[in-house]
Amino acid sequence: MSVSVSFAGVVKDMTVLVREVVNSGERVDRGVSRTLVNFVLDLALMLLFTTLSIVAVIVQFVFPPGVSAKGWHLWGLNYGQWCGLQFGLLSTLGFGIVVHVMLHWT
Repeated sequence: MSVSVSFAGVVKDMTVLVREVVNSGERVDRGVSRTLVNFVLDLALMLLFTTLSIVAVIVQFVFPPGVSAKGWHLWGLNYGQWCGLQFGLLSTLGFGIVVHVMLHWT
């Protein structure tokens, strides 16, 4: 049995949850306080930023630049995979910051 999750469905669910939090004032239907949602989001953003910083240091200072990094591996990942990880973390951090601003919008 395989489970298929669409990106559009996940974004739609997140958008609905954020709207519920923003519009409800203090509590979401499930009894989660807005303060707790903000704390968890801020903690996740802090961890993402820290991880992104570590990956950026690895990409910038451990690997040689560009094509000369061919054949280099660190912890099973090559230069291209580290750059892909960095882009994924950056995109996720950007999305989290947008959600953070939405939650604090008045």
